[in-house]
Amino acid sequence: MNGPLNCRECHQLVRPNLSHRGKQTQVIETQIPGSSDCGGKRSPRLRCAVVVDSSGQALLRHRGAIATALKNHANEVVALAPLDFAYAGISREELLEGFAQAEITLQEIPFDRRGTNPIRDAVTFVRLLRAMVKLAPELTLAFTPKGIILGSFAALL
Repeated sequence: MNGPLNCRECHQLVRPNLSHRGKQTQVIETQIPGSSDCGGKRSPRLRCAVVVDSSGQALLRHRGAIATALKNHANEVVALAPLDFAYAGISREELLEGFAQAEITLQEIPFDRRGTNPIRDAVTFVRLLRAMVKLAPELTLAFTPKGIILGSFAALL
């Protein structure tokens, strides 16, 4: 298939793009769900979407576009990540301002990114679980190995 395709879930117009790693898709244009252009039924908006990462600055710097794009599909986007501003060489205010500009609510959850202490990881898991129960997200995206493992289990429960 060389022509554009219409995604059934988010109604984005995508074009298959082949690369050396296999088949990938490239977003061409976003269409409003339920509009006459896409001909699809209006999909309901998500009430809450959560993004979990073990680094707040990496989430904002490298995955901020994904989290910002979620604003098109969710009423609220919440980031569960630590404020690791010293590691990034930026101030706490700059990091918080970046989340505010992206319209992403940040809930600070301390992660021991490189640690192997199971007690600290259990404390992080309990904090993530409490946040997930309170938010009751309909969509959870997790990044980094520790964020994926702990965030996914917390989202399942």
